[in-house]
Amino acid sequence: MGKKDIADKPYFSDCERFAELMNAALYHREGILRAENLILKRRKYPALANAGGETERDVLMLDTRQNICYGIEIETESDYGMPRRVMVYDACEYEYQMRETDRVHRERREYRSYREKKSRMRADDFLCPTVTLVLYLGEGHWERWRKLEMLFQAERFQHLSPETERVIARHLHVARLIHKMEEEELPMCKAFNELMEEKRREGKREGKREGKREGKREEKIRIVRQMLREGLDETFICRMTKCTREELAAAGKSAAPLQAMRHQT
Repeated sequence: MGKKDIADKPYFSDCERFAELMNAALYHREGILRAENLILKRRKYPALANAGGETERDVLMLDTRQNICYGIEIETESDYGMPRRVMVYDACEYEYQMRETDRVHRERREYRSYREKKSRMRADDFLCPTVTLVLYLGEGHWERWRKLEMLFQAERFQHLSPETERVIARHLHVARLIHKMEEEELPMCKAFNELMEEKRREGKREGKREGKREGKREEKIRIVRQMLREGLDETFICRMTKCTREELAAAGKSAAPLQAMRHQT
């Protein structure tokens, strides 16, 4: 289990956060799940690929009002077999419920017929439906910084809890942002704005440096062009000016028309 999984499981085990995520992902933010109705369940199932082993749900909640189990599986890298994993988890959850139901009925001697005993359920029993959400928090990169800048300027991002800010920052994979938040004790939005301002200043400085480099290159090409026009040997020119073959070729294109005129005269 990676460090992110260890950090994220407790975060999403909070009933308020869990309900908010599920309502946003499944119910168009209609508030179907309420934190006061949720109970955290710890589940370990037999690992089908490893005899004697076990596998554990990341987060599983029982909604006592709807009698529905909701699960979250947190992934930090691609798993092409994830649909199968989810189906196995859900099937194991149903099996767990059936075993618990059967155990209670046997202890209380509540079975009323052979059919119920064989089914491991009474006719009036039911299983809680299970819904699993896969939350991918991989290391994909944003295409442009502008996307993040617009997001952090949104009103809803100005009032996040410190825990939520740390989770978001960790999964943005921007080391300098995390450094500013932790070392300089800045809230996420302020740290991001400062980071963006630093990048702008760096961009301006780089632009100036690039301008100076381009100016020096143009000056070198001008000198090489003049030497070519004077008819000096190319090997001598390269040794004296330390120009590259590309710079020599660029200067030669401009010098060629003048040389052609001299040949004609």
